[in-house]
Amino acid sequence: DGKIDYYENVHRIKHTNGHWVHILDRGRFSGWDENGKPIRFTGIRCDITNIEQNLKKNLLLFNQTELGFAFCDMNGNLLDANNAFEKITGYTIEEIKKLSYWDITPRKYKADEAVQLESLKKNGSYGPYRKEYVNKDGRLVPVELRGFIVEDYDGVTGIWSTIRDLSETRDLESQLNRKSKLASIGVLSAGVAHEINNPLAIIKGYFEKLRVDYSGDEKFQEVGGKIDCAIERIAKIVASLRNFSHDDQSGVKSFNIFRVISEVSDEARILYETEVLLELDI
Repeated sequence: DGKIDYYENVHRIKHTNGHWVHILDRGRFSGWDENGKPIRFTGIRCDITNIEQNLKKNLLLFNQTELGFAFCDMNGNLLDANNAFEKITGYTIEEIKKLSYWDITPRKYKADEAVQLESLKKNGSYGPYRKEYVNKDGRLVPVELRGFIVEDYDGVTGIWSTIRDLSETRDLESQLNRKSKLASIGVLSAGVAHEINNPLAIIKGYFEKLRVDYSGDEKFQEVGGKIDCAIERIAKIVASLRNFSHDDQSGVKSFNIFRVISEVSDEARILYETEVLLELDI
């Protein structure tokens, strides 16, 4: 009809052996009659089966990988992305193509972004670079990015980036940090318990000797009861520190909570008999 200068189409044809091959057809009119109507068509037919297969493999990798891919122009406009990037940001591909890079990047990373952009201009690539994305629901998603400049992606110069979601990694790092801190506290607790236990044993030994020496002194025995209670209390704290410093391999234990409460109340009555009125009903 004269609307286009040439014909181009990709389709499949059946090979004589029974399998299908992908064909790229290109051609144009090359002869006309005296009335100007076309009478001859000249073109080429290319077997692009391998190209199509590789394209499908690349598309499968592009869309099925858990690694996010995104392309933006040098102004930060997002032009393409894969399914994993959709999942990370919470936006659909259609919505992503309407966004700017800064729509999903917190402004607090402005200085860091400038450093990565400088690296991109100097080396043609950037990263690994950790930051956060603002998900569609408003939450911050920790990510790690790497990228490089592409001179011509459908006629556009821009940046291809790979994006790895670090949410699970950050949770794991937090757990490891917590365990590391607990381990450090455990080591400290073991040391403190050891240092307290030694002088406590000496104090307890001398006190027992004094108790025997002043067995007939009622006032000493009364005060001695309070001292003895305080020593036992310190001993329990030391024992707790020593237990904390070891991994608990025993699992859940059952114990008599009424007995524990009774012991604590008895100690409290001895220590605070003049200051606190304690009534226990169990």
